[in-house]
Amino acid sequence: MTLQPGDIPIDADQERQLRELARRKGRPESEIVRAALEAYLAKQRSVKKRGDGKTLYDAMREAGAIGMIKDGPADLASNKAHLEGFGRDS
Repeated sequence: MTLQPGDIPIDADQERQLRELARRKGRPESEIVRAALEAYLAKQRSVKKRGDGKTLYDAMREAGAIGMIKDGPADLASNKAHLEGFGRDS
């Protein structure tokens, strides 16, 4: 199937963003749209394989793997001071 410009209706803001992204990347708008469509379809194939429609985040949260440290500092993931010396041999 070959689509022509205007076959898929997008609003003015989406069109502006697509044009800007294509310009920044130096790629045709059609290539940007095809890449976005392929990424979406790949995600849908992944969801279909799992069969439950859940994201990895959803599954990890249900398994109790998200937020499992109850008494750690609230800014553990964002404060660089907590990583000082991490990964270095002592």
